[in-house]
Order: sequence, then C-alpha cells, then structure tokens
Amino acid sequence: IGCGPGVVTQANFEKLQPGMTRAQVEAIMGPPHQNYQQGILTWSAGPKKEITVILDDRGILDQKTMEGL
Repeated sequence: IGCGPGVVTQANFEKLQPGMTRAQVEAIMGPPHQNYQQGILTWSAGPKKEITVILDDRGILDQKTMEGL
C-alpha cells in the first residue's frame, strides 16, 4: 500500500465509500500523494491517472472523483 501506480485503480476507487474516515481511506490508498488544502486528498499514477477524495469538516469522505481509470 502507498505511493505507487498499484493503488490508483478502479477496484480501489470502488472501495472508497461516502462516510468512511480518513484513516479508512488511507488503509485502502496509503498516504495521499498531495493534500491540496484541508480535506482534499489526491493519489496519482502518471499525469492523467488520479483519484481524489474530499473530506467534510469532520474528516469523513464526502465526495470522490477519478480521472484516467
């Protein structure tokens, strides 16, 4: 688990569900590659393959997006 192309997959994206805590997200994805601002976490594998999650103010997964999967 962690920073590699192996975590940025359709299967992992589908495991991420609204209501999960940041710890639960990181148990699947590993530490985020980028933390743009409070609550926006991104994992990438190349310039056009990316998973982003948005956490609410309690650190709970609210939204998720993917690109290039």
